[in-house]
Amino acid sequence: MNRLMTGRFFLCLWALVPRMLFAQMEDVPSVEESYLDEHIELRIMSEGSKAIGRSQKLEALDFIEAYLEAGNVSPDAQKVLLGILINLSLQGTLHKERVNGVPGGNSYPDVRWRAITYLGEIPKSVYLSSPPPRVKEAAAPASIVNNEWMLQFILLNEEEPEAAIAAVTSLKKIGSYENNSIIALEKSFRKFDAGQPNNRLALAVIDYYDAAPAPKPRSMAETIDYIRGSPNYDYRVRARADKIIKDFVKSFYKGR
Repeated sequence: MNRLMTGRFFLCLWALVPRMLFAQMEDVPSVEESYLDEHIELRIMSEGSKAIGRSQKLEALDFIEAYLEAGNVSPDAQKVLLGILINLSLQGTLHKERVNGVPGGNSYPDVRWRAITYLGEIPKSVYLSSPPPRVKEAAAPASIVNNEWMLQFILLNEEEPEAAIAAVTSLKKIGSYENNSIIALEKSFRKFDAGQPNNRLALAVIDYYDAAPAPKPRSMAETIDYIRGSPNYDYRVRARADKIIKDFVKSFYKGR
């Protein structure tokens, strides 16, 4: 695996050298730009994420995965990775590009859900000091853009169930149970439930609610109760909901 990643690293480096020498990075804050200049592997990830086409974006995600698995990611590197992952998680939604003459041809659900998954590996304390303009406009009047805010935004706007599932899972992983996260999750679940019910999304919602600290909001118990009685979902999903509903009710009354 290490030999494979090393070989792919140098192939990408060779392909991207002209771009790195002559192309200017778009929408990258000066602090992050300075850090990229000192860390060639992060520069390659960033360049790959901005390339037109799906394959180089997936290549960038492969490098990000290996980089995160290696551990010991510094706070500065986490900030750079946050910016890269935000860009990739919005491909085809907030970030639309013309690919082969097709407007919005950069809609790659597999790129988005992988990027959203890796957002769960970045601490909530890391934020972009100067987010890209389109993200900054969408975030207003939010004071900071971190992975928590980004995952909430994704849930409210994502149309692909796999990407929504990844967002719910990442919110759980970073321990985000604040009100805005719960509202975004419930709106997303209702949207898919009405149009394209998804068993895996329902399970992700159940797992997220189950992991939430007590006392749990009443809306959580109501959603779980709905899932356990809905014919939209597989009997195994309904059984999982039924198994934990009593604990939800106890938690609700404990918090009164």
